[in-house]
Amino acid sequence: MSHVIHGPESRELAAAISRNFDAILDAWFDNQFNADLVREWGISGLANADRDQLRNSFLRPLQSMLREYLGKGTRTCLYGYLDERLRYAPHRLSLEDRAAYFRSIIPSDIQAVVDSIANRESYESSLQMLAHIHAPLTDPDTGERIEILALGDCLMNEIRLFLPPICSDRGLNVDVRCIYFSAVVGKALSTDEITEYIHNNRVDLIAMSFMSYAGIPAYSTLMKECDRLTRGQIDDRVEFIINLVHDFIETIRTITKAPFLLHNTSGLPLSRYRKRLPFLAPLSRNKVYALDRLNARIGELIDNSENTILVDEKSVSRANRQRKCDSSVFSRRVVGKGFFHTSWFGYHISGHYIDIIDAYKKYHNKKVIMVDFDNTLWEGVMADGDVAHHTDRQTLLRDLKDSGMLLVAVSKNTSGNIRWEELQLAESDFVLQKINWNLKAQSILEAVEELNLGMDSVIFIDDNPAELGMVQESLPEIQVEDANNPGLWRGLELLTSFPNTSLTEESRSRTEMYRLEMERRKSLDSGLDYEAMMCSLELQLEFRPAEKSDTDRLYELVTRTNQFNTTTVRYSKRELTSMLHDARYRIYVGKLRDKYGALGIVATVMLRADGDVGEIITFIMSCRAMGFGVEQQMLYEVISATGHAFNQYVGRYIRTDRNNPCSTLYANNHFRKISDEEWLLDAGLSNLPEPVKWINVIH
Repeated sequence: MSHVIHGPESRELAAAISRNFDAILDAWFDNQFNADLVREWGISGLANADRDQLRNSFLRPLQSMLREYLGKGTRTCLYGYLDERLRYAPHRLSLEDRAAYFRSIIPSDIQAVVDSIANRESYESSLQMLAHIHAPLTDPDTGERIEILALGDCLMNEIRLFLPPICSDRGLNVDVRCIYFSAVVGKALSTDEITEYIHNNRVDLIAMSFMSYAGIPAYSTLMKECDRLTRGQIDDRVEFIINLVHDFIETIRTITKAPFLLHNTSGLPLSRYRKRLPFLAPLSRNKVYALDRLNARIGELIDNSENTILVDEKSVSRANRQRKCDSSVFSRRVVGKGFFHTSWFGYHISGHYIDIIDAYKKYHNKKVIMVDFDNTLWEGVMADGDVAHHTDRQTLLRDLKDSGMLLVAVSKNTSGNIRWEELQLAESDFVLQKINWNLKAQSILEAVEELNLGMDSVIFIDDNPAELGMVQESLPEIQVEDANNPGLWRGLELLTSFPNTSLTEESRSRTEMYRLEMERRKSLDSGLDYEAMMCSLELQLEFRPAEKSDTDRLYELVTRTNQFNTTTVRYSKRELTSMLHDARYRIYVGKLRDKYGALGIVATVMLRADGDVGEIITFIMSCRAMGFGVEQQMLYEVISATGHAFNQYVGRYIRTDRNNPCSTLYANNHFRKISDEEWLLDAGLSNLPEPVKWINVIH
């Protein structure tokens, strides 16, 4: 977020607001709370509000914060002003639609301020200055951004206030949306509203704060009664709270694979006396005990939950002093009687989010890590003698390999110089080894071609700035990382909690699968004709209806596959489970193996019955099965298995920038195009998809 340079013009605007405060308030009220505008945009929260209340509790502090920023350059007042503008706005709409709303009111509000300045010579520059201040509302950055859903009480509002500008200073674009539950307002923990939001909106990260400030009622009650309870009673309450949290996150996990940012608890806010009396400890002994028990159990919950990251409120509050964290950002001189609960704790917690967001942006879609050896995985040059190993880095890379990431060695060296027995990594952990004296950009290009992956799926790690620079310049799509940057290794630790990694059997065997895939491709260069080459692979396809035990693999195919994916619709686990039990849907899977080994479930076809028409709502196939005719055989098997039920089949293909490999699927199998996205096959005709000669099918 860029900021206004403060000087005479901004101070003149601040003075104009002071001189004409009430007149500007009236103009702002008429602009924003015009009955037609409120009705048009469906503004909520006004049922019990009157003109005086809206002026005094909302518009007056809003105008004061703008004046404070213009007059003194107080950035927190700018952040508060822009965020508070969302209170009576359609804040659940998309960023683009919300901007349209603000474009309907902000110009008039700006005009009301500028019309009151005494120096008419600065009229145009004042208009431009105020337009610049309001640009995050009227003209937000709609480029690549991280969508965050924040669940909790008023702490999440503080994060929504501070996080976007803090991220902007780091070159990150985030949009934070809040769904609240709080003991103060009596809004209980419920998954219905959250489920609806996730189904209707893209969500990259989900932040959850169950025990911040008031938090959920069970936590709030524990904090109020804590000093009257025995340790055993506290333990019982803690278990009850943790069970609530566990059930909640398990329910949300069935509908999304987005990483969870789960807060532990800090014990804030402090009681009135402990907040103000420095000779008292910030927290009583019983509260310290309760918080320690809660945080220990939350740690265990995170360790046993998929894609869940700790947001350590306890450490943040201790590092920044609890009493300071609990103090208000905005003084009563500025906000008056307005309802402002923003504490410095929200600011400090927002800083804790930055590394997570940065790592997600860089790594959430990566599939392969290409890594240098000397002075990266150990200090020194192994060919010259003893080295000091970075065992933590090596262990982390091994864990990432077990989570499904591919490792490629890219080292200027001689392979005989590598003493594998000293490493935490085995030679077999690397799907490829490019250990030679070629330019590293050349080695990376060769590896990408051999693995049949896109450049944008690669992370390259090296300690040499010259090597990093050459790779970045010649291969700009690759994520280039300096091995000496500590943030890199913290980011890679977070990668284990992102959707592109998992601890499934499929992920653990991914390196071996890619290694076998390269062997297959080599065998196809044997000089035999095409059919003879295919027959030499001894391909065997197990075709069957999907079962409940296939859900994780189906979900992995749905969320990870981009190239051979006819619609790229991302179904949740809950939706897949529902379809498996719904008679209208028929889901089939194809499990492939050849003479080199098993490839696992490589394809799924999902049909939905619409009378006598079978609609193929999605056809997904792993890239490692492409080129063998599996897609044609799958279509043949699906139609053979369901031909008695349908007279026609409709296949959908929605073009994206990555799924061109399946663009000819239906055209090549006798479907005829009937619209931009639909292809039709009459089941009664003789030109049905043909079985593939070299694939042996097991039903």
